[in-house]
Amino acid sequence: MFHVLVFVLSLSLISCITNQHEVSSYITSHDTVKPGTFVFLGKEKLSLAKGSLSIGDNLLKKAKSLRLKNNGKVAILNIIPDITTPTCEAQTHLLSKETSLGNNIEKIVISRNPQKVMDDFANEAGLNNLNYFSDSKSLRFGKKSGLLIKSEKVLTRGVIVIDRKGIIRYMQIVPNVNHIPDIKKAFDFARSLLGDSTENAH
Repeated sequence: MFHVLVFVLSLSLISCITNQHEVSSYITSHDTVKPGTFVFLGKEKLSLAKGSLSIGDNLLKKAKSLRLKNNGKVAILNIIPDITTPTCEAQTHLLSKETSLGNNIEKIVISRNPQKVMDDFANEAGLNNLNYFSDSKSLRFGKKSGLLIKSEKVLTRGVIVIDRKGIIRYMQIVPNVNHIPDIKKAFDFARSLLGDSTENAH
């Protein structure tokens, strides 16, 4: 528990800025790592659980423990360690405030935070246009997908786009947890799926 607290404090201190919603103050990563390998927190190397997640996988099956529903929509999923830290909050604001996606693309946030914490955050921040799912009870999704940072028991950071059938078509898992993913690229990819009736993997 103490180790997790230190990790959360590290995220907050390293990422903290005067205006925590000013995304330009954060480093955007254009790189990705493979789930089940490792990421960095600053210069510290952190191992991910030995699960797997790849483009072409059915995310709804991988995330069965989260009870994600197939709404027949393209969806963007924010994967974050802790919604109460500045970087995670900025990433979540990015997803919420993107108005060009319309109502045909679902916006989802997945974190290890308890559901109540995420619900309270949504109400306080006024970000109620997102669907929040917690992996806090069993960490099953994080373990199965290889997105769980083993030593800290939190999810690593990334963004995933799924098609109308729940198949992963785009995924970026950032190499350094202090950086945010290229959300704009994920937005563009999600929009491209709306006009792709075949939704072949890219």
